[in-house]
Amino acid sequence: MTPGRIPLLPSAVVRLDEVDSTSSELARRLRAGAPADGFAVIARRQTAGRGQMGRAWHSPADEGLYVSFSWRFAGAPAGLSFAAGLACARTLREACGVDAGVRWPNDVVCGGRKLGGVLIEQSPSPGVWVVGCGLNINNTGFPPELEGLATSARLETGRKTDLRAVERMFFQQMNAALGLLASDGFGAVLAQWRMLDRTPGQRVRVGEQLLEAAGVDAQGRLVAISGDRFETIEAAGILVWEAGEVGAPRPAAGGDSGT
Repeated sequence: MTPGRIPLLPSAVVRLDEVDSTSSELARRLRAGAPADGFAVIARRQTAGRGQMGRAWHSPADEGLYVSFSWRFAGAPAGLSFAAGLACARTLREACGVDAGVRWPNDVVCGGRKLGGVLIEQSPSPGVWVVGCGLNINNTGFPPELEGLATSARLETGRKTDLRAVERMFFQQMNAALGLLASDGFGAVLAQWRMLDRTPGQRVRVGEQLLEAAGVDAQGRLVAISGDRFETIEAAGILVWEAGEVGAPRPAAGGDSGT
């Protein structure tokens, strides 16, 4: 991927030992006048990391990459979500050697378990978004509610990875993905995203229905199979991914991790 004519990320970085949430801290700094393009907040530990629908993100000290950055983008936020998810998966593949893939709309997964995620939120400044990313790198275990649902690069490969090396690869891949979005548009990002897509065949619960995911359409919407027909799902907040693929033995239910 070749970056387009966009500001290089990061334009500035604030590093913190501990914070409630990198995205919350970034929003506070934006209100105080921080740059709207590429200002990044990185923390060793989050005490209140969050994901979709307010879910908690497990963020122990020095075990993952917890970063949020500001980005000015006039298009639909789905473009940022797909670009960021693609960049996160490629970061894990390149920096950690893990077989990371993506799952609609913003999960990074390996073997059906969550390695990381992306949360896109509108900032206090019009046209500026807060892009929050959490990657599980050196975790050797997870709370009971996440067992069977979450994993880390270390658990998958048996190797510990230098977090600064992951951070450098993260910004390299994010610049490439955002550059592709700026220069060639959402369709080009989606084409790259589909190469790593792990969505098809996964169980997804929408309300009381348990469906089989078929893939993602050209607009970035989830397509799922319901009996003998297809359903199109636009909002991630109404669904929950189930453990395992359709037809595979189903593990005991557990918790969910956000970003």
